[in-house]
Amino acid sequence: MSTPSAPKRALGLQTKVLMLVLLPLLLVTVVLVGFKAYSSAQDTRDTLANQREMLIEERRHAVRDIVQMATSAIEPIYEQAGANDEAAKQQVAELVRSMRLKITTTFLSTTMTVTISSRRLHRSVKVPT
Repeated sequence: MSTPSAPKRALGLQTKVLMLVLLPLLLVTVVLVGFKAYSSAQDTRDTLANQREMLIEERRHAVRDIVQMATSAIEPIYEQAGANDEAAKQQVAELVRSMRLKITTTFLSTTMTVTISSRRLHRSVKVPT
């Protein structure tokens, strides 16, 4: 007993032409979208790396400024002290221990506040944009 098979339908000319036009177009579109996504991701990684370097460099400058402020705060004590002046060493040690540092970083600027004993030294540093 043989079963009649469903007749195979051949693709029409119009369907073949549409497939010849649309399949390459779809393929090119997918490739271009994929390339754009990869390019955007790479640009984002590069931008983040540059921003990270900029923030690290700004922190280095902030630390350098803080060290300079601390040095200028203790410099008069050392100028007045002798070579082995224990009182001056104690005074400087107490001054350095009493220093408090607060660094606030926003998108466009870094503000450093150093509090030394009863005086307050304030320094603002702008991050280059």
